[in-house]
Amino acid sequence: GLFQRVKNKINQNMKDTLSKERSAVTAALFLGDRQDYFGPVHKSFKLTGTLHYLALSGLHLGLILLPFLILFRVKRVTPRWQLMLSLPLLVFYLCVVGPIPSLIRAFISFACLALAIWKGRNIATFNVLCLLAMICLFVNPAQIHSAGFYMTFAALGGIVFVGARVLQLWPGNNLF
Repeated sequence: GLFQRVKNKINQNMKDTLSKERSAVTAALFLGDRQDYFGPVHKSFKLTGTLHYLALSGLHLGLILLPFLILFRVKRVTPRWQLMLSLPLLVFYLCVVGPIPSLIRAFISFACLALAIWKGRNIATFNVLCLLAMICLFVNPAQIHSAGFYMTFAALGGIVFVGARVLQLWPGNNLF
């Protein structure tokens, strides 16, 4: 379909402009495409203990979203609109790379946060984490047996609770 053609076109552009090793790593990092990635590159990531960075996750959603958020800021789009304009971009990205559970969990958490901010609600982080867990388990109850499911919530919990403490120390911490 359309999204597979987009993915193939992006992948081909990377192969045409980057070296074989760099295009393989870039395709793995941003598209989850590992067909050209095995070999010395895979071995290097495995030996350095960084292989997990190639598993698509919320980190990758953030990397895809970052240039758009910078563009929105330059164009003076309000933070609330930045969040809402980001949702369709992330949906498009999810359609291109496919239904990867960790990306879907990251998208649902971003969407919950964006909608809460859009509606001007106070964000009770524990409640948002619980809502995210309920939505994820409603969509796919078998996730309860997935280590990735638990790692998602451990990472989000750490980001939310530790991040909140760090932001309190940071001058001018009003992000939204």
